[in-house]
Amino acid sequence: MKGIRWTTLFAACLLVAAVGIAAADEKKEEAKMAKPKSGDVGATLEANERAIWQTFKNRDGAGFLALVDKDGKGADAMGFNKASTVPDMMKDYELRSYDMRDLETTMVSKDVYLLTYTANQDASYKGQAIPALPFYISSLYAKRGSKWICVYHQESMGMPAATATGN
Repeated sequence: MKGIRWTTLFAACLLVAAVGIAAADEKKEEAKMAKPKSGDVGATLEANERAIWQTFKNRDGAGFLALVDKDGKGADAMGFNKASTVPDMMKDYELRSYDMRDLETTMVSKDVYLLTYTANQDASYKGQAIPALPFYISSLYAKRGSKWICVYHQESMGMPAATATGN
């Protein structure tokens, strides 16, 4: 009789383990199919944005166009421009260094995210120094197939800090 109880108990343990393994496998599959967490998308978009900055630093127009929508648009202190015109502009742009901080992603839809951050740069355009002020940047990314592509980019230059005047 003891043997039957142990066999029954052992079989019950095996059944519970099998159900647990099946449930774990099902959860793994659900996780694969679940929409990406914003942190994961944020890391991807940050990596893409850093890669775009590197194309500027390397003056790599072809690399830039591989990371953005060629029909995309941008806006900066020089006005609106098409992404397809940027490689020509890069020839006159020298980016020596840059930093990015306070990056945040905002989901617009499951396939569209807004990346915002503050950047500083040591750069010049046509020999003229870019002011050493913060730039407030927004990049809109859309998922095309399995790839996140920048479709719109906006840069707003910050203002110099106000100085106190004494009377």
